[in-house]
Amino acid sequence: MKFKLDENMPLRLKTIIKEAGHSACDVYEQNLSGKEDPFVLKRCREENYVLITNDTDFENIQAYPPGTHAGVILLKLKSQGIPSVTRAFTQLLAKVDLERTRGALTIIGPDLIKIRREL
Repeated sequence: MKFKLDENMPLRLKTIIKEAGHSACDVYEQNLSGKEDPFVLKRCREENYVLITNDTDFENIQAYPPGTHAGVILLKLKSQGIPSVTRAFTQLLAKVDLERTRGALTIIGPDLIKIRREL
């Protein structure tokens, strides 16, 4: 699978994703830093990238309905520091087949992983 890190994600996460056998890039590589959310998500859909972010705007399923994009993984953690984010994503890798995140809104919280698919 292919994952794109939003500008609020630590770049260390790319290494973890690649070590797990997936493809990863970030918005900086594609000059998408600072672009509006709908534009970034549209590019992810066109390129079949699941977006990894901590931008809670993507939690709005009326604005970003599951099934209309390649997937969003939203990290809603108490700390957005590198250790917290990498630990949360590593837990996701251990507990969930990442294919389930395709086209879905996946929310990772301190004690939960919630996958919301199309209605």
